[in-house]
Amino acid sequence: MSNSLAEKQFASNENPWKMLLFLLLAQLMVAFVGRSIGPLGVLIGEDLSLTKSQIGMLPAALFWARRSFQFQPAF
Repeated sequence: MSNSLAEKQFASNENPWKMLLFLLLAQLMVAFVGRSIGPLGVLIGEDLSLTKSQIGMLPAALFWARRSFQFQPAF
């Protein structure tokens, strides 16, 4: 019985590390996309027929979308 208890404890400790790795990868992908929008803005604008002001709003939209999902520790 002690063997199955140890296995359960190991399984419960394994999940937070998987979640941490997933969150780290997600943050890296969001940061990569956010940094790539600026240089690729001209190509994105041509494909989507956007004006220069609309292209300028792309990084701001990404920032506000990411900001709305961040945890607010002060509240």
